[in-house]
Amino acid sequence: MRFPIFILFLFVFFPHLAYPQTPVRLRGIVYDSVTNRQVPFTYVIINQGITGGSTDLDGKFDFEVKQNIERVTFTHLGYEQVIYNIKTPQDLQALQGFLRIALKPKEDDLNEITLTGINPAHKLVKLALKNRDLHNPKKLPFYSYNTYTKFVVDSEGSQNLVVPPPSDTANHEAIKFLKNNYILLIESVTAYKFLAPTYQYEKVIANRVSGLQNPQFIAMSTQGQALNFYEDYLTLLNRKYLNPISQNSWERYDFSIEDTILVKSDTLFWLSFEPMEGKNFDGLKGRIAIHSRSYAIQCMELESALPEKESSVGFRIEQQHEWIDEQRWFTKQIRTELTFRSLKIRDKRVVAQTNIYFSDFDFKNKPPLRDFRDVSLEIDNEAHLQTQEKWANYRTDTLNTRENNTYTNLDSLGKKVGFDKFLRISQVLTFARLPLRIKGKKRTFEVFDIDLSHLLQYNRYEKFRLGIGLITSDAFSKRWVFGGYFAYGFGDRRIKYGYSAMYRPFLRTDASITVSYRDDVREPARIRFMEENKGLALTPDRKLFTTRMDILRQFEVKAQMRPLQNLRLGAIFSKQFILPTYAYEFQIPKTDSLASQTEFQLTELSVQLQYFWGAKYMRIGTVRSLTGITLPAFFLSYTQGLNAWGSKFSYQKWQARLWYEHTFRNAGTTQMEVSAGYAVGALPYHVLWNGHGAGRQVPAAIPNYFQTMGMYEFLVDSYAYVFLRHNFRRLLYKSPYEHFQPELVLHHNFGLGSLRNPTEHMGAIEVRDFRRGFWESGLMINDLYKYKSGEAIRVGLGAGVFVRYGAYRDFDRFNNNLFYKISTTISI
Repeated sequence: MRFPIFILFLFVFFPHLAYPQTPVRLRGIVYDSVTNRQVPFTYVIINQGITGGSTDLDGKFDFEVKQNIERVTFTHLGYEQVIYNIKTPQDLQALQGFLRIALKPKEDDLNEITLTGINPAHKLVKLALKNRDLHNPKKLPFYSYNTYTKFVVDSEGSQNLVVPPPSDTANHEAIKFLKNNYILLIESVTAYKFLAPTYQYEKVIANRVSGLQNPQFIAMSTQGQALNFYEDYLTLLNRKYLNPISQNSWERYDFSIEDTILVKSDTLFWLSFEPMEGKNFDGLKGRIAIHSRSYAIQCMELESALPEKESSVGFRIEQQHEWIDEQRWFTKQIRTELTFRSLKIRDKRVVAQTNIYFSDFDFKNKPPLRDFRDVSLEIDNEAHLQTQEKWANYRTDTLNTRENNTYTNLDSLGKKVGFDKFLRISQVLTFARLPLRIKGKKRTFEVFDIDLSHLLQYNRYEKFRLGIGLITSDAFSKRWVFGGYFAYGFGDRRIKYGYSAMYRPFLRTDASITVSYRDDVREPARIRFMEENKGLALTPDRKLFTTRMDILRQFEVKAQMRPLQNLRLGAIFSKQFILPTYAYEFQIPKTDSLASQTEFQLTELSVQLQYFWGAKYMRIGTVRSLTGITLPAFFLSYTQGLNAWGSKFSYQKWQARLWYEHTFRNAGTTQMEVSAGYAVGALPYHVLWNGHGAGRQVPAAIPNYFQTMGMYEFLVDSYAYVFLRHNFRRLLYKSPYEHFQPELVLHHNFGLGSLRNPTEHMGAIEVRDFRRGFWESGLMINDLYKYKSGEAIRVGLGAGVFVRYGAYRDFDRFNNNLFYKISTTISI
């Protein structure tokens, strides 16, 4: 009888042994008892202080416990603990359902650990900084993953709105709609690959947008979404913020250890941070969780520490990393919330929230180089045609009632109103192309796009130039592209036209062969490199102010390809007839003085190379566009003038250009361009180079031009230019005024240029070089006045002065060396 008595003794004094020791699955959601918002990063502690897991960014937890459970504690900084004690088998059974845990906020939400002497948080920041290369995704040789992204647009507090009575018809329907629907809902599924140092390729394989039947153009990309917390600066909304985990950041940020949590055999340290008082820099505030396993950042919550008057859009970012496959830390989930402070619906600010879920990580299989095509982002032509069954597999959770309502109601409204028509506005801005629909008796044809780059232009020679361009679309052919344009200049009263045919033999490498002809005008003696499709230009350009043109009739054959994502190669054969519209004669070398020409036939063969360290291109169908550049960038070209096919000119030209950018800690950003050119042979004016000046003809300060040099003041056959620009941003002065947000920008430009045979050029052009060196410096103050344009865009107006000095200054009148310029900036 002793054995049963002993068993009974154990059951009485150790009740947790009375029920089976089988694994228990704990799952549920943690939310704020006041706001009903999910509470991410809540730790679920089993028994005596060993964590079992934590909630994700949606406040959800789901894990298995293999040990006996006596107590489960839910704890989060700033909230009162919730403790669930296990005393009976019924308690354990209830624990295995889907739990809804409500946390009550504490009155004092800080539990800082303060010690005298050296701040212990600084040691943790330094350890994280020391190990950041281990966790920086850009330092990995390769990887791939899949993502599911959900993007919703809502109004603040929409769920708490009170629906007025039906008698108030307008308000009743509007508020009822906001309570039951989101303003916009987008879902995307992508497959992403990375190969060091800069190759990346992301394909959108599933895409859905509420209200649109064919949302091919809209997709949520993860490129740039994952915040890399292991670099010195974090670029958010086109602004560079100093990373709290960076060298000497403890001299500008206040850090505090708020909590420590035991995570099995490791420790998780929660640090809060905010800019120190009196420190003038673009800073952040929030919290970081540093894991003692190689001192990696496991969680982060951050937002801008700048005052609201400096930005129309506020942001909050939450990011969670996990220890993947017992190999490394990597991003698992991201939530980004943007608050549009000036954009309101029913007096409620509009909020956009993006949730990205990462899965299917692969750190073992190296993707081949051929997988990285000529673009970094591509949208599958059938991405919007996914079935409901496939969407159910892609999603991390089922859609809730409000999300289902959004699709149902907005899709119905979109068909009725025709939301897809408004999508063309985005296509216009990105590709400068508008699909042209021709309705037939049985079906609608969309074989042509309108090329809007020819629609309306302006320069001081042609004045307003009105035209139209047509180009075949993918519906016609993916390999053959035919196009043409027609234009008329009201200043020169001349008709211009051109046409082309392109064949794409290899779509993957963006290879093409183009044959074209044009009868048009072109500015002479300009530095030219390969151009990219950037959509419609919205910023000032020197071309607006040109007053000198040649009539050009040109036949051209161009072959180009992109063997690597960042590398572009091209070869061009052209035959040109050039007729100056100004008085000019060229004395042909080694002949008597009577042998001069006023009309010119040139035959050229050139090869070109373009390399961007981190270019980002997007493609929809066969239309391709440059969406971003990470400097440095390098250009190189060689041109051979041929004494053949009617041309009497033989020459050689080399050109090179390098762009570079560097951000200095606490001192702003420096941008630099270095360019050089060299030419030998019989070179008429049209194939030489002017001094690359803007001068008084251009009122705006246009980067990488000489601001105090006339547009046609110099003529050279060899040159070297250096353009330096340093923007201190608002680091020198933090204005307390909303409309006065000055940014100091320093400019320093230098150039050398020579012309070996100036006597060969005669007529109404200036023929002199600047071999003794051309110097200028300038000071611009951007955003002297900043005002809102619309609900979210802010336009800044600035002004400054440039001074010309050195050998080519005006020695008699100093004021002639001063050039006043204006500037414009656009921000949100």
